[in-house]
Amino acid sequence: MKLSALLILAFFLADCSQSDQEHAREQARQAAAQLKHDSQEAIREAEADARKANHELNKDFEKTREKARRALDQPEKPDDSNH
Repeated sequence: MKLSALLILAFFLADCSQSDQEHAREQARQAAAQLKHDSQEAIREAEADARKANHELNKDFEKTREKARRALDQPEKPDDSNH
């Protein structure tokens, strides 16, 4: 009787630890999936921010280029400092 009770107890404990391991594995899988999702979201946000910054830089560059073109197109003013 004691041997069968010990065997039942041993199977129960083995099952509990296996269940605990499976539960821990599932939690690890969920954490990994959440991390993957969060990192993909962060990458999408960073890409959107980079596109926006690139657009702003291109606008500023075009403004600067246009100012330089206008400055080059204007005739030079005579230098009055020698009079």
